Amino acid sequence: MIHRFMYMLTKWSKMLAGNSVFHVDQNAGLYYSTTAVRGYYNDLRGKVSENTILDSAGVPINMKTSGEWIYFPISIFQYGLGAYDLYLETNEERFLACFRSALEWSVNNQAANGSWDTFGYVGSPELSAVSAMAQGEGASLLLRGYALTNELTYMECAKSAIDFMLRPIENGGTAAYKDGGIILEEYIGKGQSTVLNGWIFAAFGLYDYCLSTKDAGYRDLLNTTVHTMAEQLHLFDRGYWTNYNTKGTIASPFYHNLHIAQLYVMAELFGHEQFVYYHDKWISYRESSIKSKYAFMVKACQKLLNSNLKGALVK
Repeated sequence: MIHRFMYMLTKWSKMLAGNSVFHVDQNAGLYYSTTAVRGYYNDLRGKVSENTILDSAGVPINMKTSGEWIYFPISIFQYGLGAYDLYLETNEERFLACFRSALEWSVNNQAANGSWDTFGYVGSPELSAVSAMAQGEGASLLLRGYALTNELTYMECAKSAIDFMLRPIENGGTAAYKDGGIILEEYIGKGQSTVLNGWIFAAFGLYDYCLSTKDAGYRDLLNTTVHTMAEQLHLFDRGYWTNYNTKGTIASPFYHNLHIAQLYVMAELFGHEQFVYYHDKWISYRESSIKSKYAFMVKACQKLLNSNLKGALVK
């Protein structure tokens, strides 16, 4: 009990100080390419730090509020992607080793259907264990492993991850097909709604797969979900700040900044004018002290009204 309390106290202190690995700045990536799989699209280097708790194999682990230690795929994938960028930046073997530990975990813990159990730790019958965000980030990690080594296993696992991500929700997957559009859902289940940052991370994984394979069929699916996203960006605009999801949950400053960084990359990768328009608009919100302070107050009120999911990770 004392250990759990100290862990939680340390985590919360780091978060308030801006040092939490869950909330490090994620600006546009520094080493990505628009023509080949190289660095990642958001800067995840901060995920690799002294604050990251690792198991004996060098794989990130997280603690639930109950005190139980678990492996959370999204944390592991982001750690690996951050390590890969650090390896590109420094050519240091220690970062390559970090990347490989995450890479091997992703292969060894992928289900036969291509999925990873992302939210099973919550234990809710109303929340699916799978997530498009995890599928996309896992594929992005694997495809960087393939680009580095030409090991066919990584490509096969990446394809399996993408195929599961694109499976319709009603068939157990993470993609919502409606009115000719495709939405890649981070959370699936009763009461859930579309999360913008998770959708974009998922799309990055599909983009990486298209770069790696040049498959026209997957490219068509990518173009469809990107077009759908561009058409729905207005749903994430509050007129003074961004929404975290389509349910109306206002974004925290961290997620507002993440939206801006992601739209910068989306505009560069796909050129849709909506990405440029909302990127610039959301920067203007951030630069307005009145809008920023008002958004902070609204977020604080929502936090007080909403309780955390039972069994949530300690962040």
